[in-house]
Parts: sequence; structure tokens; C-alpha cells
Amino acid sequence: MRLSELLEEKSLQEAESKNQLTKLLKDKEVALQRVRDLERTLEDLKEECAYLQGEYTSAQDACSNISDEYKTNLTTISQRVNELTTERNQLHEQLVQANQENTALKEHCEQISHELGVTKEMYEQAKLKATGFANGLPDTEDSNKEPTCDEEVLVESSKSEANEYISDSIRDFHQALELIRILDAKISALAPTTDLDFATSEEVKPEEPSGVTACSANPSAVVDASSLSSSSIEPLVKRIVRHNEAAMTSLHAYLRQVNPLAAAELINKIC
Repeated sequence: MRLSELLEEKSLQEAESKNQLTKLLKDKEVALQRVRDLERTLEDLKEECAYLQGEYTSAQDACSNISDEYKTNLTTISQRVNELTTERNQLHEQLVQANQENTALKEHCEQISHELGVTKEMYEQAKLKATGFANGLPDTEDSNKEPTCDEEVLVESSKSEANEYISDSIRDFHQALELIRILDAKISALAPTTDLDFATSEEVKPEEPSGVTACSANPSAVVDASSLSSSSIEPLVKRIVRHNEAAMTSLHAYLRQVNPLAAAELINKIC
């Protein structure tokens, strides 16, 4: 009886041991599976870490490149700003100088216009004197004088007055011709500067031209300062020179008939 109980107890213990062993084996398999899972997870984490490390390195390199490019662009922009500032200062100085030259040129043009007006007045006076003398018209004072009894004295007086009138006409023509030639030379020398100054003022900074009144034979003629260039003044001066020379030629032809000495004096002064 005692033996059977022991055997039964032994069989129960063996069965329980088998169950525990089976349970341990299952737990061991589960543990091994978890270890394998953890190993795979660790490998995945290592790969992800390596990938993230590569991305970090790439990002750091890109950041360095961007920083270097920013510094280079900043240096280039700073140099360009300095160059533009210097160029702006130079342009400002050139603009101030151009304005000063333009002012001086306007004053010169006004002076030339005034001299041209005076020359035209002298030319008109000389032309009127020459026309009156060529037509044989005496002065008003001479026409109002009573005739003298001595014809010889009258002839000598008329000849003296005619010679004096001729000398005055020659002197006026000579002065007008010389002044016109001087103005022609000034305008020829001034032409390149005038064209350059007007082109510069139109490109850089256009200014409102001031009107200049030309002192000519016609007092109502008004000349704009912007039109006082060589292209507008030079033809007028040349036309005056041609008229003056034509008048001198006509006067010389007339003097050759009435007073050869005065004609010779006229030729000497012209040459």
C-alpha cells in the first residue's frame, strides 16, 4: 500500500515535472523569439542610425556650402555697392561740371548774340549810308542849306563832304566785316563744344532753356538760348558776310567811277 502510494506520487511528480519542463521549453522558445526580434530591431536601428548619420553629414556639408556662398555673395554685393557709390559720385561731379560748362556756354552765347546784334546794327547803318550815297541822296541838313554864289567853293565843299562820307562808310564797312569775321571764327571754334554740351544735357539732366533777346536790327526778334548753336548762327553770319562783301564790291565799283582814290583806299582796307 505504501509502495503504491509512492509510485503514484512519483508518477504525479514526473507528470508535473514534464509539464514544467514543457512550459520552460515554451518560455525558452518565446524568449529566443524575442531575442531574435530584438536582434532584428537592433540591426534596423543600426541601419537607421547610419542613414541618419549620413543625412546629418550631408546636411552639414550643404549648410557649410550655403554659408560659404552667402559670404561670397555678400562680399560681391559689398564690392558692387562700393563701385556704384564711386560711379555715382563721379557722375555727380561730371553733372556739376557739365552744368557749370552749360552756364558758361549760355553766357558765351548771350555775349555772341549781343555782339551779333551790334554787328547787324552796324551793318544796317553802313548799308543805309552806302545806299543813300549810291542813289546820290544828300543829307537832310545839306538839302536845307541855301546855295552859295561861288560854285567852285560849293564843288570843293561837296567833294570834301563826299570824301568824308566815303571815309566813314569805308570805316563802318571795315569794322563790321572784321567783327563778323571774328564772330565767325568764334562760332567755328565753339561748334563742337556746343553740340557736346547740348547732347550731355539731354542725356543727364534736361534743363529749361532761358530766352535770350538778340539785339538785331529788328527789335521784335527773340532768340531762344537753346537755338544759339553753330547750326543756326553760322548761316546767318555767313549770309551777313556775303551781303557785306557784295555791298563792298558795289561801293568799290561806284567809287572807281567817282573817286578812284577812295576806291583804292577801300581795296587796301579790305585786303
